[in-house]
Amino acid sequence: MKKLYFLIFAILMANSSFSQINQTNSIVSLKQTNATNKIKLPQLKSVAQSGEDVIWCENFENGLDGNNDSNAPWTTAGPDGNLWLHDLDGSSGQYSVDGNGDPTTSLDSSETAEDGWMIFDTDLSNPGMVVAQYVERRGQLISPYIDLSSQTNVSLRFDQSYRWCCDGDHQLNVGFSIDQGQNWTDFQINENVNTNETVENEQRIIILPSNIVGQDSVLIRFDWGNGEETASHYFWMIDDVTLFETPANASSLTDAFVRMPSELFGSAEYTNVPLAQAQEGGIFFGGIIFNTGVNDLVNTKIVGEVISENFSDESISVTLETNEDSSLFTQNGFTPTSIGEYISNIYGESDSTTTEAQQISFIVSEYEYALDYSDYSISGMFNNLDLNDMGSVQIGNVFEIYESQDLYSVKAYIHMETDAQAQARAIINSFDNQGMIIFEAQSELINIGQHRGDWVDFIISSPSSPYPTFEGQTLVATIQAEGTDPLVSLGISGVANRTSYLLDIDGSNQNGDPNTWYTMPNIPMVRLNFDPSIAEQPANISEEFLSDFSVYPNPSNGSFQINISSESSKDLTLSIQNILGQDVYYESLESVVSLTKNLNLTHLEKGIYQLIISERDEKTLTQKIIIQ
Repeated sequence: MKKLYFLIFAILMANSSFSQINQTNSIVSLKQTNATNKIKLPQLKSVAQSGEDVIWCENFENGLDGNNDSNAPWTTAGPDGNLWLHDLDGSSGQYSVDGNGDPTTSLDSSETAEDGWMIFDTDLSNPGMVVAQYVERRGQLISPYIDLSSQTNVSLRFDQSYRWCCDGDHQLNVGFSIDQGQNWTDFQINENVNTNETVENEQRIIILPSNIVGQDSVLIRFDWGNGEETASHYFWMIDDVTLFETPANASSLTDAFVRMPSELFGSAEYTNVPLAQAQEGGIFFGGIIFNTGVNDLVNTKIVGEVISENFSDESISVTLETNEDSSLFTQNGFTPTSIGEYISNIYGESDSTTTEAQQISFIVSEYEYALDYSDYSISGMFNNLDLNDMGSVQIGNVFEIYESQDLYSVKAYIHMETDAQAQARAIINSFDNQGMIIFEAQSELINIGQHRGDWVDFIISSPSSPYPTFEGQTLVATIQAEGTDPLVSLGISGVANRTSYLLDIDGSNQNGDPNTWYTMPNIPMVRLNFDPSIAEQPANISEEFLSDFSVYPNPSNGSFQINISSESSKDLTLSIQNILGQDVYYESLESVVSLTKNLNLTHLEKGIYQLIISERDEKTLTQKIIIQ
């Protein structure tokens, strides 16, 4: 079956087309609180800047007043041009800050970030939660005149972060004019990005057209909306605008990704893949390579490597003209032979250039299937999403099934904001061949309030336990919370790309029609779990066998104090597991009634672990611990 999946994958990616999902809309934003870091797979700049011939530059140290080689100010235009502001920390809008009012996105990767940058802060101009209050904006930021009369080949480079909502036709354009702004030659820079998708700390290069180079009065324009009012929220941040001499041969890897084939989306990006699914579907490596030189790039391709496994493969070869890019994937997928964390190197090459490599990690697990990035956060502190603060909902993620396996549970991270008496259940849905979402299975309604700050397995109980998945199936695993009290809050980690969904059951959450599905901007920490040992666990996880169980301090440097109390003497086992479920510590505790124990784990690597207390009759309590 793997060959069929690859064929579908290759056709979809070559045509840059994706299947459409019926009855889905886009969420403007979801409540986020207690954000401490933004989880993001690493990206490296791949354009060499040493030794280049800089022609003109601007670092916005003085905002609109300018700090450039023209010794002249910038101007704004359009009905909302006054939203272009000098900024030092990031968007101040309602949907671009966490619960403490701190920005969740900035432009701190630019070389002169400490001097600030320019931001079109449309989100700041749209306070309030009612959709009818939103106003779509448009406005431009325009440079002073720049003399390029003595130049023959010129490129523009700038740093940026951006996000917009909610029109898929919204354009972010960079334009050039040689007639005092009467006519513009525009380049769209968000053509490969989806609504609500965050692009953060990106460096972009545009080679100026031949009709622009050689002129003595060139203007550069950053245009939110292309003259149309199509977006009401979020931001566009710009810094370190530089014109430099275009090299003869140069290329840039503007993005890199590790993905599996998807019949619904073309490709899907997972952070944890069960071994059986990875072996059948195959893991492919891809990227977007851009010709930033004067000459054509011949035999241009993407190379993906897993050096530890002696794996290397490359995409088909293409020819790229100047200012042209292409999204390419390796022709063959990597088939892992064992569980563990793998590190891939992805780079682009042609007959005349080679880009720097980007490294992306992914985990091949024994049983867990995940999209969220929480395993890559050593702090263990995640953003959170309140499910039912405004009404009944289901929230979760899409998973492709490449190999038939029995599904035992949906696993979700219950955030500390959850009320002590909160209840929830897991519901499994699927996409049919028309893109419609239909019900498949569910768990019991369980008390999750006693397990805040931890992962919980919602054991599938109806219509069968376990639920038999089948090859070629596309599932939507969700957590359902009803009403508005008590509150259920899930962890979220990462930016979603058409793979995370919310069902507004009663129409209250998104002020729309009841039973409407919406795409989400963030990835909820909701996973599939194929672990057969879960079948031996009780359905109601709120039944405790210890009267007291605590771990302090948590997080720590590896030194923890464990307190255990029981109403009767019990023989217990204490174990510590890493994120792959492997034991890194084990101890038997006999005849425990009351116990305070100091545990030294300073020899372990920083990260997230599970502390497990088990009784001999297999009753179990777990607690996530974090070593910083």
